[in-house]
Amino acid sequence: CTRHQLLAMTNMNSLLNFCTCFCQAQPYPLHLYQNDELIFCAPESEIDLISPHYALLSRIPQQVFLQEIHDSLLFGGVFSRDRSRLFLLGPAPMHTEVNEEFLHKLMGEYGFSLKQKKALRSYLERSNGNSYLQFRNILQLLYFFLYREMAAEIPELNLSSYPLNREMNKKVIEDIAEDADPRSYQLAYEFERQVLTYIRDGNTAAFRQGITASQMHIGTLSRSNLRQCKNLFICIVSLATRAAIDGGLDLETAYRLSDFYIQRGENTQTAAGINELIDTACLDFAQRTRASKFSPDMPTDLYNCLQYIRQNVHTPLRVRDVAAYAHLSVSQLERKFHSILGFYPSEFIIRCKLEEAKNLLAHTNRSLNEISQILCFSSQSYFCNVFKKKYQMTPGEYRRSRAGQADSRFTSQVSGKIGQRN
Repeated sequence: CTRHQLLAMTNMNSLLNFCTCFCQAQPYPLHLYQNDELIFCAPESEIDLISPHYALLSRIPQQVFLQEIHDSLLFGGVFSRDRSRLFLLGPAPMHTEVNEEFLHKLMGEYGFSLKQKKALRSYLERSNGNSYLQFRNILQLLYFFLYREMAAEIPELNLSSYPLNREMNKKVIEDIAEDADPRSYQLAYEFERQVLTYIRDGNTAAFRQGITASQMHIGTLSRSNLRQCKNLFICIVSLATRAAIDGGLDLETAYRLSDFYIQRGENTQTAAGINELIDTACLDFAQRTRASKFSPDMPTDLYNCLQYIRQNVHTPLRVRDVAAYAHLSVSQLERKFHSILGFYPSEFIIRCKLEEAKNLLAHTNRSLNEISQILCFSSQSYFCNVFKKKYQMTPGEYRRSRAGQADSRFTSQVSGKIGQRN
């Protein structure tokens, strides 16, 4: 072999090794053609869904392309710069289930026998259930591996032609035609927006005056009444979480609250219980958002310090850490806290940790030692002493009481200082 021939052989081996590794890392079939000759395919199968369309695919002018066949199979391709090689990704069934109806449709279109049905199913199920965007991203990844750059443009598909989209459009048209009062959706939207505004503003009074969040109209999500209520609850809690975050509730508290309520909802076995839980959750989000708000005259850096402390109760937080976060000296931070809020940052750190301790005591079975470690107290005995001094009862006594409510003295003291927007 000449040096040029040896180099070509080495490059081809490298290319084939790349194709093998690429196929192992993603679910779609891959075919490599060189000068219209198939030199690689994986997975190997007796099923051939490429040959009937190769003439069309190999003449597509774009260097990278997407092409749908029969409104159900998606192909992606990347040509080499001289167009001597074509990497074909797919076919992948898009927006359709590989069921008996779909298999028989393809068998008729491609002339497969009943004996090939099992092989066809196996071939397609390897990549079934993945999205169009995932397919497109993997095609982009293939292009990047070959050219060491992102494709400038991959053509988009018109997804409105897919069976799922046609079914959706038909359902929307039918629903609109059957709806006796087309204003109902507008009224539902206005009500939902109002409920979320109450949460965002921390307007707890609105919920106490009779606003029932369970009246929110999310849509028909299940044929089972209980499952419908649970799905509705998940949607409302998700919306309430975002509204509370927009209103100033810190991310950690908002998402932990969301997880807690969704898990509680899944364990509730009556529609009435779910509806009650909806109103409880929305009121809770509104209360916590209200407590997190601050008066307009509070310095932003001080408010950020309060949020920073709330979000770091599970760390061994010290005043010097908060001062460093605020780019202040410890003495400057302490003076600012005391002059505006009436207490020192060290007091607020302990208070936030103790409030979290109450949540853990009321809602988990963790031991006192575990809780003291989670909240980074120096020892269990120190945690118990600080807790008793603050609440006039030991952590064990508090757990037995199952109070589980925020300490009103702490709430009034802090909220009185940091104010409300309502």
